[in-house]
Amino acid sequence: MTIATLGDVRSTSSGHSPQDQESTELAEPRTSRGRTKSIVLAVAGIAGLLSILWLVASLVFGLSVIVFKTGSMAPTMPAGSMAITRWVPAAAIRVGDVVTVPVPGKVLPVTHRVVSVATIPAVPDDRSLVLKGDDNLTPDQVPYTVGRTKLVIFSLPVAGTVLALFQTPPFIGLTSLIVAGLLLWAFWPAARSTESAPTPNRAHPARTTLPRGERP
Repeated sequence: MTIATLGDVRSTSSGHSPQDQESTELAEPRTSRGRTKSIVLAVAGIAGLLSILWLVASLVFGLSVIVFKTGSMAPTMPAGSMAITRWVPAAAIRVGDVVTVPVPGKVLPVTHRVVSVATIPAVPDDRSLVLKGDDNLTPDQVPYTVGRTKLVIFSLPVAGTVLALFQTPPFIGLTSLIVAGLLLWAFWPAARSTESAPTPNRAHPARTTLPRGERP
């Protein structure tokens, strides 16, 4: 007959071993690092996907971004606003539309509201547009003759100022350093402890107490 001693029963019924507790403590920071790595990769993936989608949309639908430098379209589109435009044929322009047209002799185009549209008999597809800024008292001095033009789809105030900030060399350099640092940290191998791992506790065979007179 084999009877386990009280000391053996206590040792076998105890909780996790010290090695198990240490493994649990080491797994927690590794799990946190994995979550942070997943977040960094997700953000980078979303940014890349948005860039690809915008590139495709700009090529397929002729979309582009303009920033209002002056307040001639205030209060609808004040200075610092950003607008999304797309190319449309001149025949699709209507009174009340906001369009961007080139100005003869100037580098920057003008973005104003259409107050008059006239056909050109010699060129049926072209239109003569009279434009006026919402904040201006009078229309532009000379009509604009266009075969196609950029139509403003929607605009966002202040967004142009933010976009202009994003395009400055200091901001681009700082953003590049931050992104490179995050990616380097995310892909850097996890540090391994140089200390020797504790020797796992081996289960001792149960000691038995035999009745007097009996031999194993």
